Amino acid sequence: MIFTGYNPYGPRTKPTEPANAIPLANFKAAQSIPNATHISADGARVFTNDGARVYYWDAESKRYGSSFPCLGGLPGDVVKL
Repeated sequence: MIFTGYNPYGPRTKPTEPANAIPLANFKAAQSIPNATHISADGARVFTNDGARVYYWDAESKRYGSSFPCLGGLPGDVVKL
């Protein structure tokens, strides 16, 4: 039996897509927040003191604005700063 179009040296699986990157402006702004420890994967939220408080990104002013106590702890999509 002969297989046509078969490449034994080709990739075996479909390549995976890279993860979304946190925008650089969000990352730099997050570093300027005192006691910031984690940032969400999309850069929309920053957490301080391991989840005690959360800051939200304001796209209009290009900075983190409002902040609230974080009642549920750290969500699963955060990365350590």
